[in-house]
Amino acid sequence: MSDRQLAEKSLSFGKLKGYLKGTVAVDPPSIAAASCGTVAVTIAGLTTAHIVVLAIPAALEANLGYVGCYVSAANTLTIKLVNPTAAAIDGAAQTWTYAAWIP
Repeated sequence: MSDRQLAEKSLSFGKLKGYLKGTVAVDPPSIAAASCGTVAVTIAGLTTAHIVVLAIPAALEANLGYVGCYVSAANTLTIKLVNPTAAAIDGAAQTWTYAAWIP
């Protein structure tokens, strides 16, 4: 396959339906020992039909784990975090990067 053929068959994010990308401020609540917590953030244009991928900041607190995310309502992304330790963790506000599209 030539380079041109490969380029023509490659994925073009600009052509994905409802494609959104950007950054969002995430300020996790204090999450109790051995439990999970959620934080909701606003992303304009997001719908419940979107699939969202998050890039987690490298500075995320030790032992605070990202579980997943889902669109809980229009313009609202809910992020689930886990704290497997024996003490509460109150994560600092950080900037996360996202990409979203409608399949």
